[in-house]
Amino acid sequence: MATTTMAARPAKRARPRLGRIAGIAGGILAILLVLGYLGMSAYVANKLTMPERNPVDSTPAAYGLVYEDVGFTSTVDNIPLRGWLIDSPGDKAIVMLHGQNQNRMRDEASLEKAALFTDNGYDVLMFDFRGHGESGGQRYAFGQWETRDLAGALRFLTDRGYTTIGTYAVSMGAAISLLAAPEQAEMRALWVDSPYGDLGSLVEQRLPESSGLPAIFNPGILTAGRVLYGLDVYSVKPAEALARLGDRPVYQVHSAEGDTLVPLDQTRLLEQAGAANPNFTSWIAPGAGHVQAYTNNKAEYTRRMLDFYARYLQ
Repeated sequence: MATTTMAARPAKRARPRLGRIAGIAGGILAILLVLGYLGMSAYVANKLTMPERNPVDSTPAAYGLVYEDVGFTSTVDNIPLRGWLIDSPGDKAIVMLHGQNQNRMRDEASLEKAALFTDNGYDVLMFDFRGHGESGGQRYAFGQWETRDLAGALRFLTDRGYTTIGTYAVSMGAAISLLAAPEQAEMRALWVDSPYGDLGSLVEQRLPESSGLPAIFNPGILTAGRVLYGLDVYSVKPAEALARLGDRPVYQVHSAEGDTLVPLDQTRLLEQAGAANPNFTSWIAPGAGHVQAYTNNKAEYTRRMLDFYARYLQ
């Protein structure tokens, strides 16, 4: 009887489990999401610390003012800074400080205000912060480093023999003047138009809109800014600096409405910080817009401003 031999069937190859595939795919996706988050955060942090450099395309001569092109350096890191020293019949000086992405002559009616000051016996120093106008440097830090620029400007004036110095400042420049003042006793009187009181809270509030990214990116962007570029927004607290000024004269101005760059709650922080200072004044001016109080209330603004300096810049 014939026997039939059955050939052994080869063992089936083990197939990867579906769960393992899903786990690998999920891990790859997570890595891609993390890399995308980090890359986008670094990109925005880079943009955040790079100012727009607008040209200085006019001079005080447009207002019939006698001026000198001047240069000096910041303290600590020696960034070269450029500006104008405008002469007047007097021997007192006002330093004018511009805002973010502006320069010495681009802020609202800056040359017009410089002419007002010289007409009333004040010499005027106008200069560009680092990364702006004709000054050196590529990055900025909303006041964290720019206090060195203001310190360099004050050193320049004191070396020229000025002993009575005030500041007129708007927006970022106004915040910088407050930050610098505790260490700069030569700043005798500070006019601050639309400063922020706490940069960290302001950036947290405005960053999603300005970056176009949801608020979940805020921690990544701010961490990248600190690690890659040294920007620590939480260290920039003009309100805390104001609280340390004792009875130094400070006059704060803010528009009553419509300031989407520096909301009114930042002004309220500064009002609280200056409450114990008998020479602190806060004027919420009629009208809307960022740094628009002068345009909206020119006669009243001018009167208050000149009265302030006449009283305290003696």
